[in-house]
Amino acid sequence: MQSSSCLSCQVQYCKSCTSSPSSCDTCFEGYIYNSVKVKCLPCAVTCKTCKSTDISECIGCIGGYYETIVESKTRCAQCFSNCASCSNATYCLECAIGYSLSVDSTKCSISCAPECATCDETNTTKCLTCYSGTTFNPSASTCESTVAICNITKSCSACPSAYIIYQNQCFQCSYTETNCVACSFGSLDTCAMCSYGYYLQSGKC
Repeated sequence: MQSSSCLSCQVQYCKSCTSSPSSCDTCFEGYIYNSVKVKCLPCAVTCKTCKSTDISECIGCIGGYYETIVESKTRCAQCFSNCASCSNATYCLECAIGYSLSVDSTKCSISCAPECATCDETNTTKCLTCYSGTTFNPSASTCESTVAICNITKSCSACPSAYIIYQNQCFQCSYTETNCVACSFGSLDTCAMCSYGYYLQSGKC
């Protein structure tokens, strides 16, 4: 009786070699098997894989790059700034972490705090402009609603300053900490966010 055992592939960068250890069926991502040279050859660095006859011609691209034709060959070009995945030079599918995709998928903007329409890229809680229905507070660089915005069923979409919205209801914060601008539901008496220029430590600004 013959004993069965698993042998490792002998071809460097080979992922699968079902026929024999010295030949390769599938190489790791970024490599392509060349049966003449009996090697997994490295593709261009931006390719997922490539043609065995031309390792500079891509078949699929790594993240942050998209396929494009250059001199009748498929190459990988980089997506625009802060776009992690795109289908072409102007259409983004997914933004990098910390950035939000525009409605038309043509721009990745920094993810601001929810109350800000636009914000300082170095501090996303520092609002530069506000949404309609809120007022800009220049001393704290925050956007504040002066009234609760609720519909006829008392389901709210915005609350005044020093209130927190939870399950479409407004709850008043009870913190006494100076320079605090927000609390969280369940801890109404504890500061959750400080005004610009201050940082939060143990519930204090």
